[in-house]
Amino acid sequence: MGRRRRKRKPLPKPQEAKLQLPPEPLSQLQPQALVPLWKRIPAWAYVALGMLAALIGIIQSYPFFSCTEGARLQPSDPYSQMFVLTNEGYIPVTNPQISCLYQMKIVEYGTSTFISIPIMPVVSHPNILAHGGRVTASCYAQVKGITVVPGSKLDVTINYAFWHMDFSWLRRSQTFHLQSVGGADNTVYWQFM
Repeated sequence: MGRRRRKRKPLPKPQEAKLQLPPEPLSQLQPQALVPLWKRIPAWAYVALGMLAALIGIIQSYPFFSCTEGARLQPSDPYSQMFVLTNEGYIPVTNPQISCLYQMKIVEYGTSTFISIPIMPVVSHPNILAHGGRVTASCYAQVKGITVVPGSKLDVTINYAFWHMDFSWLRRSQTFHLQSVGGADNTVYWQFM
């Protein structure tokens, strides 16, 4: 029998070092698309910003009035004072109605008493008051025999509808509170409280 040949085990080949490719030049790289800032802001932020802007717009356009003193019909009589009411809001108001309430302070025998006199002045005014529109409230009370003493009160109220929706439950009102004060020339004036 013949000789058996032993097979040799193959020697392990040394592993070749993996070659790394050099990085591609920057000019050959595809530029990554930059995401604009407005796309990175979440949707809820846009909703919140829109709601805030709508709220500010509603508040700014809501009608409100300012009240200034006008002339007196009789310079010595504080009950003949006229008041000018101006619509400062951007929404037009319709069908304005004005009412005045005097709370006269009467001093007799060292004690003071208040008498309330409501007045609904008849004023020819426009049916619609746009932004900056004015109406004059003539809260003229012909009171004879009663002198005005400091401490009397006057409430001027304007009642109105807006956006031509003259429903009773949609009407709004605004009241201005005034108090009488004595001047240096012994004349009584109205001062806003």
